[in-house]
Amino acid sequence: MDQPNDLEGTPKQVFDRLHSGNQRWTNAEIELDLKRQAFTSESFVDGQDPDIVIITCSDSRVIPEFIFDAGIGDLFVIRVAGNVMSHEVVASIEFAILELDAAIVMILGHQNCGAVQSKMKVINSPPIEGSLSPSMTTLLERVKLAADERSDILDHVKANVKYQRQELLQMSTVIAEKQAKKELGVLSGVYLIDSRKVEIIY
Repeated sequence: MDQPNDLEGTPKQVFDRLHSGNQRWTNAEIELDLKRQAFTSESFVDGQDPDIVIITCSDSRVIPEFIFDAGIGDLFVIRVAGNVMSHEVVASIEFAILELDAAIVMILGHQNCGAVQSKMKVINSPPIEGSLSPSMTTLLERVKLAADERSDILDHVKANVKYQRQELLQMSTVIAEKQAKKELGVLSGVYLIDSRKVEIIY
């Protein structure tokens, strides 16, 4: 996972921990002990203190706690197909920042995303009117593809996470202001399933 060059202070320290976790996962040197986690879970009954927010896809192959070698209470994870922004998602992110003092927000897409593939199919072969539910139509409208028609699916996944990051900053004045003051790092990235590495995208 590449190091962003615009992070300072607490956001940089938190990102460094995230980066180290992904390196351990990439190298198959994970430290997470699931059995130990099971025995310590009761210590979180009274509250949580995560300093990282991950907005990622609902895909079963994408497990942030594994990808970043993180345990219970380390990550505030929001999952939605296509890792798209909505008012509900933005409100959840704002909660983690304002109430839990999160210092890093990452929109995490992934290789071969089904939501992106579905958007590509809709563009290339428009469905019969009424064949998609209103909910599915709304979701796919929020998925953004690359402008170049020659782009492959990974290019589209990268374009989507960049777009969702921009949407987040436009939809939330609170987040945009904290990011501008360098009190918060707002990143987008892509999880490469075949290498287990997270590539940072801006």
